[in-house]
Amino acid sequence: STLTECFFVLLSLNFSALYILKKKRTWFFLSIASLLIAGLFRESAVILFLFIPLMGIVWFNNGKRNWRKLIKEYAIFFVGGFLYAVRFLPSFFKDTHFGNQGPTAPGNDPVYELLYRIIFYPLESLSQIFLPPFVIYRWTDKLISVIFPFFRGNDLVKQTIASEYITVIASFVVLIVLIVIYVYVLRNKDKERKLLIMATCFVLLSVLPFIFYFTPLIFYKHLG
Repeated sequence: STLTECFFVLLSLNFSALYILKKKRTWFFLSIASLLIAGLFRESAVILFLFIPLMGIVWFNNGKRNWRKLIKEYAIFFVGGFLYAVRFLPSFFKDTHFGNQGPTAPGNDPVYELLYRIIFYPLESLSQIFLPPFVIYRWTDKLISVIFPFFRGNDLVKQTIASEYITVIASFVVLIVLIVIYVYVLRNKDKERKLLIMATCFVLLSVLPFIFYFTPLIFYKHLG
């Protein structure tokens, strides 16, 4: 199902690019159809409801943006993303009594929990695409030995609070590196800058569906 979803996701992006370039409604509807088919296989495809409008705004408009026209043009994507969120929000607020063990310790407040996940899940993804779990846990051991020595050997702390600290700190480092690349390395390279923006946005958006689920981003089965 993952390969099938990827196929239709790429197909949807291709049709969207053709629509933006040629402004033929056929490509627009083919993009929507491909997105809906991809969503039947894996719900993670719903990120395209936000990514496709973003692609049209950032990549193909060259700074000349009629915001009212763009919002109207991509309204169906915004509505689709909103309906997806509405579908899962009731179950989220019903079942978040599990709480979160992250650095901010939002506890059992579902609103706080939702805000926490919206902010920290995408942020943590920036480091987790570069760092495999065993590297994160290796650094976690060092963090515990320095800051939380009385929790040394406690797997629960290692899997939750300490690992979250490591991923957040590493993500800020990655973010700083990306900003330096954008500002200095890619100076006067408009196409490469847009590509960097779109790639970063795709990574951040790809994590958003996980805010409605209860499994953490770091899978504990890799521990050790």
